[in-house]
Amino acid sequence: MREYRIWLGALAVLLGTLIFPAFYLTTGQYAALAGGVQAFGVVVALGLASYTLRSDSKDRRVDRTLAFHADLVSGEIHAARVRLVEHLRRNGQNHRVRPTTIDELRNHPRFSAYENDSAHLPAQDANILLRHFERANVARIAGAVHAPLFHELIGRHAVWWVLAIQTDISAHPLQKQLVELANWAEDYARSHPELDYLSPWGGSRRREFGQGSPDDPDSPEAEPA
Repeated sequence: MREYRIWLGALAVLLGTLIFPAFYLTTGQYAALAGGVQAFGVVVALGLASYTLRSDSKDRRVDRTLAFHADLVSGEIHAARVRLVEHLRRNGQNHRVRPTTIDELRNHPRFSAYENDSAHLPAQDANILLRHFERANVARIAGAVHAPLFHELIGRHAVWWVLAIQTDISAHPLQKQLVELANWAEDYARSHPELDYLSPWGGSRRREFGQGSPDDPDSPEAEPA
C-alpha cells in the first residue's frame, strides 16, 4: 500500500507539472517540458502497472491457498478425511492414532473396512487425501500458492498424515508428494520459530502419536475430526 501511494503521488506531481506551467511558458518551452514529462510519465505508468501485477499475483496465490483449504474442510475430501481419522483413532490404543499403511488399509482382514459404513473404504478415502496433497504440493512447487498462509492452513495436515499413513513410496508413488509437502512444512516451521500457531504442534504429536517433545516446533497440530 505504501508503494502504491508513492506511485500515485508521483502521478499527481506529473499532472501538476503539465498543468501549471501552461499559464506562463511559451509554446516551444512548454513542448520541451511536455516531452520530458512524458518520458517520466512512462516510468510512473510502468511502476503502477508493476505494482498492480504483483498485487494481483499475490491475491491469486492467496485465493488458491484458501481454495485448497476449503477443499480439505468441506465436501468429498473433508468427508473422507473425517472417516479415516475416526477409523485410525477407533483402532488405536490409549486414545492415540493407530499408524497404518496403504497396503494395510487395502488388505487387512479387519482394518481394511469401516465398522458401520459399507459404502466407503479406508483405502479409497486415503487415495482421495493423497490426490489432494499431490495437487497441493505441485501448486506449492510451481509457486502458485501463498507460502506463509499455505503452511498454516495445509502444511500441518500434511505432517499429520505422514505420521498416520506410513510411507512406502516405491509401492505407492502418490505418497512421495505427501512426504515432500510434509518435509517442506517441517523445514518452514524450523526456519520460522516465531510463528504463534506453531506452539501446540509438539504437544499434539505426543498426544496423537506418542512422539516428539514439548519443544518440538515442527510437530503437527492435531488433525481435527
